[in-house]
Amino acid sequence: MWSQRSFGAWAIVVLASVGGCGSSGASGGGSGGGSGAVGGSGAVGGSGAAGGSVSSGPIARGDFGQKVAEAFCANAAACCQAAGYPYNLAGCIAYWKSTLEQLDSPLASYDEDKAGECAAFLASVASSCKVPTSLGPCEQTFQGSVPDGGSCTSSADCVKPPGGQVTCSKGTCLQDARLSLGEVCDKTCHDDGSKIECEDTPFGSDAGTCWINDGLQCLNGACAAAGQIGDDCFTLGCVEGAYCAWTTSKCAPRLPLGADCPQPSVDPLHACVVGTYCLEPDDKCVAKKPDGADCEMLGSAVGFECASGACNDGKCGPARPVSDNSCGG
Repeated sequence: MWSQRSFGAWAIVVLASVGGCGSSGASGGGSGGGSGAVGGSGAVGGSGAAGGSVSSGPIARGDFGQKVAEAFCANAAACCQAAGYPYNLAGCIAYWKSTLEQLDSPLASYDEDKAGECAAFLASVASSCKVPTSLGPCEQTFQGSVPDGGSCTSSADCVKPPGGQVTCSKGTCLQDARLSLGEVCDKTCHDDGSKIECEDTPFGSDAGTCWINDGLQCLNGACAAAGQIGDDCFTLGCVEGAYCAWTTSKCAPRLPLGADCPQPSVDPLHACVVGTYCLEPDDKCVAKKPDGADCEMLGSAVGFECASGACNDGKCGPARPVSDNSCGG
């Protein structure tokens, strides 16, 4: 099943809250952090007005939720307004504080310095109004201690494998490792710099992930080289400029603008060249839509017809790291 993924336990909670990346259910070892405040001593924005710089100094664990919330919200007003969401500083802080405190776990260690760096990072995310493709120091703030297969109550309890993800599933830590050639796998993922796409295969069970970025695909239950044109493949398993033709399970050149892309025999998300998509019911490769054009909200494939990659309330536009709730509306 195709899906878009986010970045760890932190991202599952935070990016879901701010309207960021979708998720396939994998999650990281948990992280978080914060620094600065709004108003008062050590404040961001002086007297509590939105906007201002954020110190990256260390933050005590007990202050984590409050200070990270203040760091983000003090810089989020313009982004919320650009996205069309009502902005309320107090409401934003209250929502974020509650959300961020879910990331803490008594079974996780806490890095005060990374927490401070994380708050500065999230303040810059709010100021830039751009959804990050990773969460940098935020993913290193909390580190779980429960090994793969151990008992857990949240993903923040669990040890995250290098380069991979982890989730707490039915009370058990399940690691999703980033695999090498020949290792047993259950999915292929690809990071294009703006989003991560993943495709589960019918083989393996929580075995781990092969990355197209590493030149690998999950094929017949093991990591194999990403397919060249004419090679065997499974959906996401082809090199750049090629796609996996469903009728043959072979890699084929992507279809040019104006070409037929008959469905269901053609993968509508990947068959057409970059900058185009397969328009239904015409079954033609057409140019992706500009900002402001109407678009459809199609579950995990939201925004695939938009040049920006994002469909916001039925209109193409830039993906923004805010939502109605996270703006305090």
